[in-house]
Amino acid sequence: MVHLTWITIFLSFFLFSCKVTNRIFEEYDIVYSTKRLELKLAYPIKDSRSPITYMEQSIVKKITDNETVYKVYDVLSCRLTHLHPDNFCD
Repeated sequence: MVHLTWITIFLSFFLFSCKVTNRIFEEYDIVYSTKRLELKLAYPIKDSRSPITYMEQSIVKKITDNETVYKVYDVLSCRLTHLHPDNFCD
């Protein structure tokens, strides 16, 4: 049973793999007394049929004396051949 689980995990990563780049940044702002942590995840997409070529997600955590705030940002890079201005205007 354990071998079957490992084989399934291996095949999932092998068949649906995309190289994910992770980076964690930490900085402290003395003026505002704020600690800021940011996790950046980058997903290059190699499927030539997909209109999206690259995805990036940032998860930001700001810590102050009074509160902790989380924000998530997504960036999608698309091919121009798949985007038509007529689709966005009425």
